[in-house]
Amino acid sequence: MTKLKLPMRMVCLTLTISLALAAVARAQEVTEGPIPGRYIVVLRDAAVGTPAGHPSAPDQVREVAAYLSRLFGLRVERVWGHALNGFVAELDDAEARRLARHPFVESVEQDLRGQALSAPPSCYSGQTLPQDTRVLPDSFSNSSQVINCADPNGTCIDNWGIDRVDQRSLPWDSMYSWGDNGYAVHVYVIDTGIDHHREFRDHLGLSRVIQSFGADFTTDGIVTDCYGHGTHVAALIAGRTYGVAKDAVVIPVKFVTCSNQSQVSWLISSIDYVRQQVAQYKWPAVANLSGGNRSDWSAMTSLQTAAQNLIASGVQLVQSAGNQNQLACSFSLGNTTDTLVVGGTTHTDSRWDSSNYGSCVDLFAPAALITSAAFTSGDGSFHSTYCELTGTSMAAPHVTGALALYLDANHSYTPAQLRSLVLGDATNGALTNIGTGSPNKLLYVP
Repeated sequence: MTKLKLPMRMVCLTLTISLALAAVARAQEVTEGPIPGRYIVVLRDAAVGTPAGHPSAPDQVREVAAYLSRLFGLRVERVWGHALNGFVAELDDAEARRLARHPFVESVEQDLRGQALSAPPSCYSGQTLPQDTRVLPDSFSNSSQVINCADPNGTCIDNWGIDRVDQRSLPWDSMYSWGDNGYAVHVYVIDTGIDHHREFRDHLGLSRVIQSFGADFTTDGIVTDCYGHGTHVAALIAGRTYGVAKDAVVIPVKFVTCSNQSQVSWLISSIDYVRQQVAQYKWPAVANLSGGNRSDWSAMTSLQTAAQNLIASGVQLVQSAGNQNQLACSFSLGNTTDTLVVGGTTHTDSRWDSSNYGSCVDLFAPAALITSAAFTSGDGSFHSTYCELTGTSMAAPHVTGALALYLDANHSYTPAQLRSLVLGDATNGALTNIGTGSPNKLLYVP
């Protein structure tokens, strides 16, 4: 049989192409899906000696993790103990299977990575709305502001969403009125961070954003927003012009990088951080998660347990339903008990056509062409640029802002009471095209 001999130049070219394709494959592997050699380990409470949330739990988890590290040769990366008794470790697959059989261990799940947010519109590349030079509205109780948003399909300098949610039916009355303003309520924005923006100033010109280096779980090492999503979301919750609760304090908890990458373990760390902070400072608080809507994350029991424990500790979590036009139950925390899952609507009271739907959605809120604060890559000073975004990421913060108003009225409200209030006050029957199994409930801010 005659052997085919390739010229040396072709051999080199073939080898180069093969190596390039392998490099591409490796690059794809590290941006989506399971993370090789990285596992989330959940411990049994009996092994730790106390349930998650107890002041001694993190130290006791650390001791158990150190013991298992010596036993199995694993490298512990991060220890939890507030929302979850567990840790993240590096070990190979065989060790992970052995570890899962240890009596101290409840579960071992391979960590997952991927894009946590839908890609932002081009407005973050420079196509922002004009600067808003209006005087910021007062934030005192029983105030109101004029909303000039006749055509949200055009350039609208106001958020039509807050015009819609304080009235039962269309047409809009071009006003947003509020009684309580969210004063002294702390809202954790689990997202991409929060940029400096005049929307977060109070009536004295002071910032209502509490930054903490301990709340950055990404590899960026940048606490402020470098992607834009978190700033937009936070201003819908508590922005002086565009927000529902105009005097609430916002706290960025960063679990998404500047390149829109995240990991399940980073999200668990964020939830663990929120519970630790609230337990330490005892302030009334709610949390917003506008992102992480991935189908491959929905089966992670460690993530669901952390979220349920956060809510059980007294912090209601609000989750965007997702933008896949599918059943919300199939994405991340969509089917997690007691999480408030929010779908999105348009200015005509129809479900936004990409909003997820179904029985796991609790209610709907405005989501399409919503104006709010944009981020800049400037010198860190307060600025006033704005942007329109669309998605259930915009719907969830309207609901979170409403919860802040309820908490301002009564700091002792439990998550169950907050859920009862926001669902009980919602407008029934106003929406169209809600999707099979969805509740016909639209957020209403009394």
